Amino acid sequence: MNSNFKPDFGIFFKEQFGEQVSNHFYAVKIFEISLVGHNLYSFTSNVEYLGREYAASFDFTTGNLKAIINQLVNKELAKFLSDSLLKPFTQPVKVDLTSTPIQVDITAVLGQPVSSKDEVFIPFIIEEIKNIGQNV
Repeated sequence: MNSNFKPDFGIFFKEQFGEQVSNHFYAVKIFEISLVGHNLYSFTSNVEYLGREYAASFDFTTGNLKAIINQLVNKELAKFLSDSLLKPFTQPVKVDLTSTPIQVDITAVLGQPVSSKDEVFIPFIIEEIKNIGQNV
């Protein structure tokens, strides 16, 4: 595992609290959104817990993305997200929001472990997104 990676919050959370817990995350900043499969979107965010920083992955559906888009005040950003991400999946697409980050509150549960070449992580599966804001 690359030493530049932060530890995964999903793995930590599962070890500490188990799998059957609904989790609430407040003021989560979204700096990029990826379309990674049919009806599957993802982003990562840093989470601090007890003075330690973790990487947390969040997976969500088209319905969640539409909720974000519909509540954005910046209609140009809403159109950009809609045009870029609300289309049939043919290959992964990543949208950079660094200059216009979105902030949300999230309710999520733990998903299943995912293995890649360099790591194993457990994404949080978003059940609800609310309090959507911008320019954080």
